[in-house]
Amino acid sequence: MRTDRLQQVLSLKEAYEQSMNLVKTHATLIDAREQETLLPFYEFMFDEHIRNIRKEIEVYKKSQAADLIKPVSDPITERLYQAILKNNKLNYAEYGALLGVSEATIKRRLAELRKAGMIVRMGSNKSGYWEVVSLEDRKRGRYE
Repeated sequence: MRTDRLQQVLSLKEAYEQSMNLVKTHATLIDAREQETLLPFYEFMFDEHIRNIRKEIEVYKKSQAADLIKPVSDPITERLYQAILKNNKLNYAEYGALLGVSEATIKRRLAELRKAGMIVRMGSNKSGYWEVVSLEDRKRGRYE
């Protein structure tokens, strides 16, 4: 019931914005006719296009950010991710001992995290470390 009311309010707000936009358009056309030039109308339409493009960009950015936030599939993977945040230099056996699971499980979960773009291996397998990829880096495609 509350969502119905919210949708009504949003619809009214949208209708109000559209009517105000029509009023502005009409006023601009009157100004253009009085000044005997289309410049005020062109400026108004240009500003309107800029506003619309900015709205579209914001919607696009939000959708891209939502795509980059990947849910962690299970508790073991979440605990492994948290363990990497605390100490990113452990090996498979050490992560396994820390979480109470086998090395094979750790390897599979690390592969999931890598595939999701949440971590990346830096350096060699022997002396390297795991780096957690920030949301900003994922947005920029820094580690792809």
